[in-house]
Amino acid sequence: MNNPSILNKQKLLILASAFALSLISACSTVTAPISSGISLSEQPLTGKFVWHDLLTDNPEAVRKFYSTLFNWEFEDTTLPGRSGPYTLIKSGNQYLGGIVMLDDPDENTNYSRWLSYLSVDDVDKTTAVVENEGGTILIPAQDIGNFGRAAVIQDPQAAVLGLVRSKVGDPDDSHLPETGDIVWHELVAADDNASSGFYQNLAGYKIKTIDRRGGQVHILEAAGVKRAGIIQNPIPDLPPAWLVSFAVADPLEAASLVESAGGKVLIAPSDEFRESTVALISDPSGALLLIQKWPL
Repeated sequence: MNNPSILNKQKLLILASAFALSLISACSTVTAPISSGISLSEQPLTGKFVWHDLLTDNPEAVRKFYSTLFNWEFEDTTLPGRSGPYTLIKSGNQYLGGIVMLDDPDENTNYSRWLSYLSVDDVDKTTAVVENEGGTILIPAQDIGNFGRAAVIQDPQAAVLGLVRSKVGDPDDSHLPETGDIVWHELVAADDNASSGFYQNLAGYKIKTIDRRGGQVHILEAAGVKRAGIIQNPIPDLPPAWLVSFAVADPLEAASLVESAGGKVLIAPSDEFRESTVALISDPSGALLLIQKWPL
């Protein structure tokens, strides 16, 4: 059973992400992606993470941080029909998500994090699976303008993600990743085997489990494409969470910039941690992310 106080905190956090759901309908029109070089699939690419929001209590600091690390550009806008600012994130010519301002309620609580949205066949049916499998619906399924339908859920181990069914298609796989682009998604789970079963039932993934240095990883495949991975949480104090991996040419060089830009290196690139190809870091507001050597 979910702890009510924890659930209430999660609801406060996730309510902020509802702003982004409104924006998706505005920035995912036919003209916006074409004009910015984004290619959309004819049909939604179920099983793919298609949008990302950074919830933060310090937008100015994180903008400087990510600009330094990835050379991102930002576009300030307002949300259709809602109050409050929203900042679009642009990596090269690709929109990958947005920044939502969210104040922490006190000095002991940090809500800053990356929130990813997963493309699914049917949002309502998927949320029903979530509840049947022991998860929680944080924002029920709702229509998002002309864009489609969306919801936000918490899996049985309290990792949070969004669900989206688009009417206009999803960003396709034709773009070759460059520095600052998103290249992978990984769930750090309290019980990786249980999480693997949950997401198999949730999104119809085919699961392939492989062994690598540091333990096994469950690879989630949809339509023959590797979309994400699940691992056993390597850090005792880290709650289960979906982590987003961003491409860098040299993880060691990128990690050397993190602290001077206001972030922290939690796991530095090393031979013991995936042959120095990955580092776990946090931005100035405390949001966790992975930097990953690309191409591998």
